[in-house]
Formats: sequence, C-alpha cells, structure tokens
Amino acid sequence: MLRRVVVVFALCFCVFSTPGWALSPSNWGGTGLWEYPTAEVPGDGKGWFGRGRNDPYSPYYFTVGLLPWMEFNVRLTEMRSIVIPTEVWDYFVDKAIDLKFLLYSQEGWIPSFAVGATDISGTKVTDSQYAVATWKMQDFAFSMGYGTDRLNGFFGGVSWQVLDWLEFKAEYSPLDYSSDRVSGKRVLKEDPSSSFNYGVVATWNDLSVSLSHQRGDQWCWNFSYAFDVNKPLFGGRKSPITKPEDGKVIAWSETTPEDMSLNLVEAIGSSIGVRDVNVLVGDKRVLIAYENIGYSSQAEALTRVMVMASWLIPWDAETVSFVPRVRGVPVVRIDVPGSQLGLIRLGELNRHDGRSAKVRWATGSRFSVDPGEEWSFFRKPGKTLHKGQNDFKIMLTADLRVDRKTTKPFFMSRWSVDYVYDWRSSQGLAAHLDVRQPVSNTIDQWFETEVNDETRIWKGVLSYIHRFGDGIYGVAEAGWLDDMWFGANLWGRWYGDDGSWWLGGRYSIVHERDPYSFAGLSDVLLWMSVPTPYEYWDGEWFSAWLLQANYNLSPYDLDITFEYGSFIDNSVNYNRDDMGYNLQMTRNWDDLALGLYYRVTDCKIPGESYTKTGGVVSIPADAWWGTDSAQYWKEDMRINSAWIYYGGRLPGAWKTPEDLLGQLRPEVLRRNLYVALDDYGRALRGKEGFHDATLRVHSLYDYVTGSYRVKQDLAESGVKVE
Repeated sequence: MLRRVVVVFALCFCVFSTPGWALSPSNWGGTGLWEYPTAEVPGDGKGWFGRGRNDPYSPYYFTVGLLPWMEFNVRLTEMRSIVIPTEVWDYFVDKAIDLKFLLYSQEGWIPSFAVGATDISGTKVTDSQYAVATWKMQDFAFSMGYGTDRLNGFFGGVSWQVLDWLEFKAEYSPLDYSSDRVSGKRVLKEDPSSSFNYGVVATWNDLSVSLSHQRGDQWCWNFSYAFDVNKPLFGGRKSPITKPEDGKVIAWSETTPEDMSLNLVEAIGSSIGVRDVNVLVGDKRVLIAYENIGYSSQAEALTRVMVMASWLIPWDAETVSFVPRVRGVPVVRIDVPGSQLGLIRLGELNRHDGRSAKVRWATGSRFSVDPGEEWSFFRKPGKTLHKGQNDFKIMLTADLRVDRKTTKPFFMSRWSVDYVYDWRSSQGLAAHLDVRQPVSNTIDQWFETEVNDETRIWKGVLSYIHRFGDGIYGVAEAGWLDDMWFGANLWGRWYGDDGSWWLGGRYSIVHERDPYSFAGLSDVLLWMSVPTPYEYWDGEWFSAWLLQANYNLSPYDLDITFEYGSFIDNSVNYNRDDMGYNLQMTRNWDDLALGLYYRVTDCKIPGESYTKTGGVVSIPADAWWGTDSAQYWKEDMRINSAWIYYGGRLPGAWKTPEDLLGQLRPEVLRRNLYVALDDYGRALRGKEGFHDATLRVHSLYDYVTGSYRVKQDLAESGVKVE
C-alpha cells in the first residue's frame, strides 16, 4: 500500500510546479493533515484556536507562530473512553504542549523541512518526535516524514486547495494507538481498520470547519477561529491617527518659538492620549517631551505625537527630538532629521528610514537635554500637566480557569466589577487602587481560597521609579501587590546602550493576605493540607531575592531572561531557602506578549527534576476590540500536570520595570515606531493591510544565514517571494 502512495506522489510531481494554498489545523491543532504534521508553520503572530472531535479524542487547542520558524501548540484532550469512577472526575483529560521548528523553506524542488515534538510536558501520553518534508506546487502540497513512538514510522499525505474556500486533505497514517494508555487502559480500544484518512476543510473569513473520515470507521469534525496579532481579535478599529484640523505647513521664519510651542502643547495635549507635554525650541531645533497614558503601545503613542508635530513644526526645521517619559522621568530620546516630518506628511516614510534616526537612553536633565546643548525657549505643560493625573474607572473583569473535566464546568470563571483609581505624578511617583466586587463565580478549586465571593482590595500600590544614570533605573512599590500578598518589591536595572541586554535584581518582602478579609493579613498558611513541618514557619513574613539577566533577540523582540536566587518559600521548606532558577522566553509583538518559563528550585515536584512550567500572557484591550486603551489583561498559567503548592513562588506586582520600560528600549522602540509610521504612510496611500503581504514565514536557516532580510526587502518592494 505504501508503494502505491509513493507512486501517486511521483506522478503528481511530474505535473505541478508552483505553490499557492491555505493552511489548516490538524486533529490536535498543529499545522498539518489529519493526524500528522506537515513542514508548515502558521507564520509570525498568526494562529488559531479551536475544538475538535475524533472519538474517543476531543481536543481544545491553541496554536500560534511564536516566531516565523517556530510553531507552539497547547491542547487539552478529553479521552472520553477513560472513565474515572470518582465524584470529581468524569473521564481523563490530557494536557500537552507541542513544538515545531521550520529548519528550511522550500527553494525550487528542494522541499521545506521541519522537526518537532509532541506532548513535551505533562503526562506524555501522546509524546513523539518527528521530521517531515513538504513540497508546495500550485494548489497542491505533498508531505512525507518519519515519526517515533506514537507516530510510528513513515507517513505522508496531500493537501489540495480545490477552491479559495475549500481544501481537501488525505494522508497515510500508521499511527500507533496502542501506546495511548491511562492507568494501563487503552484509550482507543481497537486498532484502526484503515490507515487512510481523508476529508475537507471549509473556510469563511477567519472561521474554518472540517469534516473527515478517519481510521476506517470514524466521521470527525473540527472547527477553529484564526487570528493575527496585528489585528483586533474580534474586529473593531482603533481611532485613526489624526493631524490638526487647521494644520498648515510654514517656514521657520514665518512663526515664533512662542506661537509654535503653544500650538504644539495644546494640539498634542488635547487630541492625543498623552500628558505633561513640554516643548523646547532652539535654532531650527525642537524637543517635545511627554508621557503616554492612553495607549498600550509606546510606539503608537509616539507615532501619533510625530504625526501631529509634523504639521505644526516648520518644514525647514533641521532636527526634531522626542523624549517619552514615565511619571516625569525621561527614559529615551529619539532625534530625527526634520525632513522626516515632511515624509510623514506625504505618507512616504518607510521602516528603513529608521536607520537615520538617533535613538538612545535619556541623559542629563528631566528633558534629556545634553550638557552644552542650548535651547532659547521653554514652554511648560500648562493644562496637560493635570491631564490624567487622577483617573477613576469602573470595569467588568473576568478571572478564568481551565481545568480537567469535572462535575463542575470545564471552563470556570468569576466575573467582577472593579472600581479603579489611578494617580500619576511627574516626580516618579504613582498609585493604583483596585477594589474588586464579585458578581458571578463558578470557580471551585479548593487550593485557591483567594478566588471567592468576597469584596476585597485586589491591588493597592504606591510605586516609584528613579533614573540613576544613562540606562540605569530603579523601581520600588509597596502595598497590596496582588490577591495573595501584601508587602514590597524592589528592582534595579542596568541596560546596554541599545537596550538589547540588561542586568539587574529583585528583592521582595511580603506577608500572606487573609483571603476572606477586605484588606487584612493572614495569621495561618493559606493551604493547610500541605505536609509541611509548621514548627519551622514563623507565620509572618516571607522574603525572596533574584539575580536577573536578559537578552533581546533581534529582529523578533524575543526576550530571553534568566533568574537565580531564593524564591518566596524560604520560611516553609525546613527553615531553608527555596533556591533555584527560572528560565523564561517571551515573544513581544509590540504591546502584546506571550512567554513560556521553566522553573527549578529546591522544592521540586515529587519524582520530577523541575518545580514548575508555565506560560504568561499580556494582552492589551485593543487586541480584542481595537479600542484605544492602556488597559491590559495579564495571566500566569501553570502548564505542568503534576505540581506542588509551596515551591518556586514569587509575589505579584503592579508595574515591573519591564512594564514601564520594556517598550522604550532604544532598538525596540526604533523598530516598532518605524513599522507603525510605515503602516500610517501606506494607509494614507490606500495600501492598508501591508502586514498581510509582508513575508511572515521564514526558516531557521534563513535567519542564521541572513537570507530572510533579502526576502523581506523583496516582499516589501512588491516582488513575489516563493
């Protein structure tokens, strides 16, 4: 039978020669055929989430292109044939993580090649490794590969894009279901009667639905919703970047520093979500300092400031400088040639123009004025100083939980009304108070006593940031840090010249909170069933310290962070520190971030070599609906199946240095700013949607050799890249 499949592949190779079709998820969510992967990845920042049913397997999945050459998939699979005879569990649910790496992209007759691993963390019921090659030819794609363990040898298949909205997929599947066992019981009771699977995928906009016949006796379905981090998930649109209604370009000789600076302060401060606007004017030079309060993206805020300024600064200005500040503290300074403002007005500025901009850490005074630099006129912020100084809002919030299938709802949530007050100063200080009033609660996890129906202070923090020198900052905060801890955090950061690396540390001293009190502290351990010798616990304060280092991998804005030190459970674990390390990889798409971490401390999971694995997400509100907002949804999600409560813990925080300074690192800001300015110019010229045409898939080989840069430039210039 395998010989016949190979013959069919060979005949097809003789007929077809050029690529063109869409990607679709496999049974488990990864890019592939039905049960097997292909050498394809979704693309940078693209992916899907969905639900499938191929009895007795029923997965929920989330797949994203973490990098142009890396696919990440996390899934929860209901194994409906394994009944757990207790009052809690209905049947077994397997949690798994899958990774795929695109090593080489197709060049002519040389196919794409990828390697990957399934179920790398957790129960490993379905773990395996594989290598696969994919040839793309007009409306067809052919894949052949080899997999270990469950994937059970050689496999292959074909995808045919019949219509723009209809795809046919078929595969040869030698999958070994006998290894799928829970407590010695097989999940699939009998071996498949056929090794061939086939079916169709229909797509409407971002929604895909599939129907397939698999294993010789099963009709299976799957539906998914595709997303792109460059677009709002559920539609909507941000407010357009505006210019002054009466903007008129004039020469330097046709205005005065007084008039020009007044126009800049009033226009920028009134029409853009920034505050504390200060303007300095010199000899054909202008400096604008401000604080972003209205946007989750610092690059977007600066783009809007630059567009507005381009219509209010004379066309023959030689240099224009912008100084984003945080609570009045200057962070970075960007100097651009005055000619770039003209390109902005014309919509002709592109991302490559960022090379002529000088971006550096703030120096000197509170406006980053260099020693010896002369300015003839200074305009104070006026009313913009008080804009956003006091901010009160009421929000609907949700605490979400996804747990193994129980007699309670699979997806649990608590909906609350948050009463939030923020105070901002221009002297480095800020305060935040969040009182959370639950209105609906289906979360029932006995180890999370803090997720209850009581109205409490969720966060109540006083924070301070201080600049000690060029690229050297300290941040301190104290109060109700999160739902579990009261105390203080202290950070220090020393950044490299371009912000591509930093060294620093963290110290925390905290006390557990009473989960049923409005603001009180606890006098007992919150989780009383842990087998811990309580005579070693002082019942009061915990401390933690970490030495930290970070490197930012360009051009992906990929943060690799290593931390080593004493975690929070130093008073619980036999009167000794819970020493260990945390390794985290965080991919940033401007203001949206997704991270994975691996934590190893002295207090490990019994029988394992690590303490905790998990993911962190930071999603701005505008990623959901496209509204202008500086609000974020953040979550730390434990991924590993086995776990311990006291081990590898750290207290929460309101605003870490990464929250305050991360997007303002010089090279990160330069890259995101000029992408945003390029997109603004293309929108003016009627070429909106450029991100869709940009090359967003390249291989690890392309990255290592640098050839992806050539392909990227060709794609941006309109040349088709295959």
